[in-house]
Amino acid sequence: DNTKIYVIGDRKSDVKCGLNANGYGILVPFGNRPEESEKVNKLKSKNKYIAKDFLDACSFIIKKEK
Repeated sequence: DNTKIYVIGDRKSDVKCGLNANGYGILVPFGNRPEESEKVNKLKSKNKYIAKDFLDACSFIIKKEK
């Protein structure tokens, strides 16, 4: 009950994995795949996050855990 799930990845499928596990899906866009951000934006979930970089993704998790 106290476990939270965070999945960080560079594709929509990674974000969906986190969402399907009733957790958070965090996208860290990769330079040669800008379409992944557009795909993730279309997902209807409040538990998705598009990070600027890996450090931003980690900061998002830390904020959620406080």
